[in-house]
Amino acid sequence: VFVTAAGIEALRVRAKTTHREEWARALATLAAVGQEPPAPPGPQERRSQNVVGMAIAGASLAYAVEQDPKYLRAAKAWTLAAIDYEPWGYTFNKPNTDLAAGHLLYAIGWAYDLLYHEWTAGERARIRQSLERHAGLVYDAFAPKPKRRHSFTQNHNFIPTAGLAVTALALMGESPDAPKWAALARAHHHRAGQLLSPDGYYYEGFEYWIFSTPWLVHFLDAWEHSTGESLWDRGQYRNWKYMVAHSILPDGQTVADFGDIWQG
Repeated sequence: VFVTAAGIEALRVRAKTTHREEWARALATLAAVGQEPPAPPGPQERRSQNVVGMAIAGASLAYAVEQDPKYLRAAKAWTLAAIDYEPWGYTFNKPNTDLAAGHLLYAIGWAYDLLYHEWTAGERARIRQSLERHAGLVYDAFAPKPKRRHSFTQNHNFIPTAGLAVTALALMGESPDAPKWAALARAHHHRAGQLLSPDGYYYEGFEYWIFSTPWLVHFLDAWEHSTGESLWDRGQYRNWKYMVAHSILPDGQTVADFGDIWQG
């Protein structure tokens, strides 16, 4: 989805040479290592399943680069727990179709792809079945229907559809519905690219820019790598740097307080 086999070899070289210090810091922050995952049916605290998704992605990439069995054990434990969560997200608000679903489709889809040859046949079947079910639920929530409206610039749209794209690309050639999942995700992100402010401004404020824009990047990176089509040529992507420059004070930490930012 994001990298070729040759690219992983290049990452291994970088991790030991030019980016050794950065990689060491990344390895030191892996949430899945040395901890048991929240058990099914899954945690309900705010953003808690988002954290599970990031833990899976981190441990999976760490194993791909380091080939250390402890990272594989962590990636497997957290992935095989999360596929059985019910729902993905909150029982009381948009279950299986909102931010947690996006995080888990992204992370588990990428882990399935990145560690494909490390899963047993039985594990692959379980993971694929869960991904197919949850991708179908997200697809149904965001597919066009009469009188249905979408807020394409909202993170509650482009985060779930970014996750849908990663899973679709990971399962391309295995799941018959993967092409339509991918097409829908591309449609939503293409429209977001047309509607977000071309000067780089993000209307939800800086904290939500930090939370939200990585998901636009995840989609754009995965899509370009997997299909060869670049959708980066949009004003807001080129000009994000200006919003950052105009929002952060010279100390590099303090941010102009506008929009929906931190504690308000």
